[in-house]
Amino acid sequence: IRGELFITKTGFEAHNKERARKGLRIYKSPSSAVSGLAKSKENFNQKIIEFHGFLISGWVRVETQTETLRKLRELRINGWRNGFYTTFNLPQDFYALCRYIQNSQTRRDEFDSYIDGLVIKANLLSEQRKGKIIAFKYGSEKPQINQTPSQH
Repeated sequence: IRGELFITKTGFEAHNKERARKGLRIYKSPSSAVSGLAKSKENFNQKIIEFHGFLISGWVRVETQTETLRKLRELRINGWRNGFYTTFNLPQDFYALCRYIQNSQTRRDEFDSYIDGLVIKANLLSEQRKGKIIAFKYGSEKPQINQTPSQH
């Protein structure tokens, strides 16, 4: 299973507050927090890190991205509580795709996660293997950090 680890805005802020309270260095960004926590032996509340799976290979046969996401949900591998899947969409034409891109950028503040873009894929996995994937990045969304002890 291939995927991405991430931390919610709420989890990031709470973890930094806890680190500051303990006199530990706080993380500058959610990505540095996830990276640092995933690599560390530090005892932390593992519920603050989420996993978003997007690819299954080998042991489960699926032909589309839609089937993949449904299978990950059935297997209870993906967390569905932070809005990622409410944004999953299968546009029927180019104009619907353009509207979806604009709408998702406008709505990204509604989610409890820092969202820096979209990944647009062909629904057929065979087409994805041919390179039919586009990463669409938004402008920067900087988390608000309280300047306390030293920083990572």
